[in-house]
Amino acid sequence: PNRAARALVTGRAGAVAVVVPETDDRVFSDPFFPQAYHGALAAFARCWNDFFHQPCDARIYAAIRIAFAALVLVHFAVLYPDLDLWFTAGGVLPREASQEPVSPYAWSLLWLVPDTSPAVHIAFWFAIASTVGLLVGFFPRINALLVFLWIMSFQVRNNIIQDGEDTLLRLLAFFVIWDAV
Repeated sequence: PNRAARALVTGRAGAVAVVVPETDDRVFSDPFFPQAYHGALAAFARCWNDFFHQPCDARIYAAIRIAFAALVLVHFAVLYPDLDLWFTAGGVLPREASQEPVSPYAWSLLWLVPDTSPAVHIAFWFAIASTVGLLVGFFPRINALLVFLWIMSFQVRNNIIQDGEDTLLRLLAFFVIWDAV
């Protein structure tokens, strides 16, 4: 709905504006202006605290966490058949070549393990274990952080196969770390 229409119906605009058509001398010498400004700041602080610190239903966050973990499992299931092709030295992009086109601040856990098929498969199954832990709610913040690190690691290790879905998945993984549990 239109914000203006909603403001007319509810009687609340959801905005705070301080417009003072007076000179600086009057604003700072008249005792009314500091009181009005203090009242506006107090109202803003109340609204801020209500929004960020009000209790909420944990089932919503659990459903988001479960849906996200299921989506990540589907993502990993799509990667699994071609793990050797995309992430090992015998594949299309050796480790040294994968480090060249990325940002100097990017890194991958896969750069720390050998570039062999067994090492990549073990790393992959650690990623699956973290995702399943997130799915069932076992230490959800820690597993959300691990899932984020694994998603980043696989994406940075071979950024040739990335698309918009990978960027969205990485952003969602970051937000799930901060999700209320």
